[in-house]
Amino acid sequence: MNRSFFAIVSSAAIVASADAAIVAFTSYGDWAGASANAELALFDSTFTPAIHTETFNGGPTSSAPSLTGGSAWNAWSATATSGVRTNGSSLVASSAGNALMLSFPNAGGQPSLLAVGGNFQLFNSNGQKVDGRIWVRLANGSSIVRNFTANDNFVGFWSDDITAPIMSMRIQATGSGASAFTVGIDNLYLATVPAPGAVALLGAAALVGWNRRRA
Repeated sequence: MNRSFFAIVSSAAIVASADAAIVAFTSYGDWAGASANAELALFDSTFTPAIHTETFNGGPTSSAPSLTGGSAWNAWSATATSGVRTNGSSLVASSAGNALMLSFPNAGGQPSLLAVGGNFQLFNSNGQKVDGRIWVRLANGSSIVRNFTANDNFVGFWSDDITAPIMSMRIQATGSGASAFTVGIDNLYLATVPAPGAVALLGAAALVGWNRRRA
């Protein structure tokens, strides 16, 4: 697709250089079913997304300059100014007030990462939660800035253009007292759909098999 518009499913957002549509969600179910949603028409409704889940269980509890995971289209790297670590089933910035940056190194590969979602949280030492902001950047330079509230249990995004996969995501607290809050992710969801070439090959293989059966 090469559509120059921005779509938003819930809440307010800002988009820049919208060469591809970026759709935002606050429901995991809507996000996971977006590629087959005929009303959104992001892709062919017959495409079945591949979804990879990172739980961060068993990760290092001491601070490290970066943490990585996944492979190929779902590969990711996490960094923060003070370092990053895991806390139970969460990935967190090692110090309060630091933004958490996620980058996706396979942005130019096929298939590419087209969707990111997660249970994002911003909390202080008392467990109090606060609102935050997410920046998502695509490989073609398009970007979205999305505010989310302390009550949002899930925030997710889809790019509708396979030539404009998701390249990075930045999460940080906003407002007064933001420096007292730590950024965390409890479950990270990454998704893609088949590239058109792969779909065409699958279709060709099916046609050859059908012709052989007829013969």
